[in-house]
Amino acid sequence: MPDHAPAPAHAATPLHRIRAKVGEGAERSADTTTDLEPLKTLIEETRLHVLRLLAENPELTQRELAAALGISVAATRRGS
Repeated sequence: MPDHAPAPAHAATPLHRIRAKVGEGAERSADTTTDLEPLKTLIEETRLHVLRLLAENPELTQRELAAALGISVAATRRGS
């Protein structure tokens, strides 16, 4: 049994958002480099979300930020 509470059902994880933007059953093209646009958009949206959260509350910890974003604490450290 996990020590932490699961994320709320309404909080989509980044992977769920990517699948929603790309389309779960979408046909794959031979050139997958052009299929990266939704991922790039998601990354930019996530960065803006992080900036807004930190602007509203500069004292947020990495753990709190991770919980608000629905990602792991390690992912908040990796952010580039």
